[in-house]
Amino acid sequence: MSEIRVTYSGLITFVLGIIGIITGMILTIILTRSLTPAEYGTWGLITNIIGYAIIIEPIISYWATRQIARKNLVGKTAVFSSMTFSCGGIIIYILISYIFGYTTDANNSVLIFSVVLIPIMFLNKTLMAIIFGWKPHIASYGMLVYGVIQIPFSLLFVLHLDMGVSGIIISTFIANTASVIIYAIYARNIIRNKIEIDYLKRWIKLSWLPLLYPGIYNIMTILDIAIFSLIIGSMAGLAFWIVSLTLPILIAQAATISRVVYPKLIGEQNSGYISSNITLFFYFLIPLTALSIIFARPILFALNPIYEQAYLVAIFASLFTFFITISHVLQLFLTGKENVDANEDSHFIDYIKSKLFVVPSILIFQYIVYLGIITIMFVTFKNEYSELELVTYWSIINLIISIPFTIYLFSLVKKNFVFKLETKLITKYLGITIIIFSLTFIISDKFLVYTENIFEFIPQLLLFIMIGVVGYLILTYLLDLRIRKLVSAIINEFMNKS
Repeated sequence: MSEIRVTYSGLITFVLGIIGIITGMILTIILTRSLTPAEYGTWGLITNIIGYAIIIEPIISYWATRQIARKNLVGKTAVFSSMTFSCGGIIIYILISYIFGYTTDANNSVLIFSVVLIPIMFLNKTLMAIIFGWKPHIASYGMLVYGVIQIPFSLLFVLHLDMGVSGIIISTFIANTASVIIYAIYARNIIRNKIEIDYLKRWIKLSWLPLLYPGIYNIMTILDIAIFSLIIGSMAGLAFWIVSLTLPILIAQAATISRVVYPKLIGEQNSGYISSNITLFFYFLIPLTALSIIFARPILFALNPIYEQAYLVAIFASLFTFFITISHVLQLFLTGKENVDANEDSHFIDYIKSKLFVVPSILIFQYIVYLGIITIMFVTFKNEYSELELVTYWSIINLIISIPFTIYLFSLVKKNFVFKLETKLITKYLGITIIIFSLTFIISDKFLVYTENIFEFIPQLLLFIMIGVVGYLILTYLLDLRIRKLVSAIINEFMNKS
């Protein structure tokens, strides 16, 4: 799909994603300051159970993105199919929520009430997949609206009306609805076509593939929370883990720079832009990781002083998110290049040999190893270590497991793409990051005053974050010709749009 502009779409997606992260942080502050650790852990468990319930949704969205990237307008078929499949998601959610309701200290009635989120989330994800195959950056519009809408309604239901987790559920439902409306408006011309039963039959026939990836793979990425909940049974302990993952979400946002490569590769096999895209990806990934590490403790304090003691978990979480983000980008490259599904005569064995099967198989094996190790660790040491210690070891195991698999995926990309890794530029970004953020850490450690008054603490914290970010941007602009050209191109694009 040649009209997809990789750098343009990637930067728009990245910027909107960062804004979305900011709104997400505001929401998290509202929740962590309003809810007890047990309540916040319950909300984390709910999002985890929803992950199991939507395992069948990719049967539709996976193929919808790939078909639309090849200019096959299957929007209405995807929407109709998604709403039908959501009935199965509701059944899955209710069954799993009953299991967790009786094996943990979570509120059972609240778990059941969350089932209202399943249909709207099915529709939201499917519409996002449709948009992603057409104009990837527009997918960020819906996510931004989601974040912006959720904040005032969370303030109303959680903080003002004191509805607890039920208030989060209601505000999340409203935010998803707003996101669906945005996607539907942009995708209106794509979803006007008639329902094509032949496409649906083919998707169901090939459903084993998206059920494997991203279906089973997505389940395995959140299964660690279920394992902790079932073995340890503490929502307060789970809250330490979930809160510690809040800041590393910022690191994962760097992947949006390369995410648009996926539909681009599907639509056309030209990959000449890979080298520059990887360099731009690292340009953002490296400083975001540094930011997450050096501000781990103060940001956890800002969320709630209770969670400050989990700063080591947040640091290790930042490091493993760094490698997982790289891994995510590499798998997008590999699966985007694969075109076995473009041939209607492809057989089962062809799919088994393809990257659509091989790549997720590698990732699933990674999580089998990871989940096996943490299960043994939780069972063996649940009575010997505190919940915080267990969560800390959990994050260390995740980091250790993620490194070798990321290296292996990179070796596969090297075999399948002809590109030059611009190590000098990436090393330059790393050096500038170390200099700027080391100075920022020293300054903030000396002058940042920890006060529980959030209206006094947050402005201080934001000032030091801005020092690091602005310092990095200015220094890279002065020392890197490519960044200067990129900034000029952005300004020219903006002027032309005006």
